[in-house]
Order: sequence, then C-alpha cells, then structure tokens
Amino acid sequence: MPAMSADHLHDGTAEQAIRPAEHLLVLPVPFCHRDGRILVESQALMGMHRWLENFQTLIIAAPTLSAAQAEADPSTRASRSV
Repeated sequence: MPAMSADHLHDGTAEQAIRPAEHLLVLPVPFCHRDGRILVESQALMGMHRWLENFQTLIIAAPTLSAAQAEADPSTRASRSV
C-alpha cells in the first residue's frame, strides 16, 4: 500500500515506493480502477481530505473492485477520481 500525500489525492498517482506514514486508515468503501484512474465514493474522498488537513501522510487500506465489478454496481457510478 503506497503512502499518499495531499498532492497524490489531487494528481491521481498511486505508484510509488512504500514509505512510513503517520496513520493507517482502514476504509470499508471500495476503490476501483476505471479509465486509468482510481475512483472512490465522494464521501470517503472528502474524509481523506479532512485527515490530510491534519496529517501529511496516510496509508489507506480498502477493498478494490475490478472494472467489471464496478460497472455492475450502480453505487460506484457516483465515484470521484482520487
């Protein structure tokens, strides 16, 4: 799991070396890959932004969906790019 900074939430990059982080945040909300982007439900994304207002680094642990699973699940259609 890569450590994400506030910059990584905005630029969509997720491939990087694992490095120490201040917190491990476990989210029960699935992330999915679609059209080369990482998507997550908007309320979870807002929550990650709130955490990053107070801490510079987080490691996020969350389930993932394949593109086919995401397409079959109508709740993922409102997902926003990480």
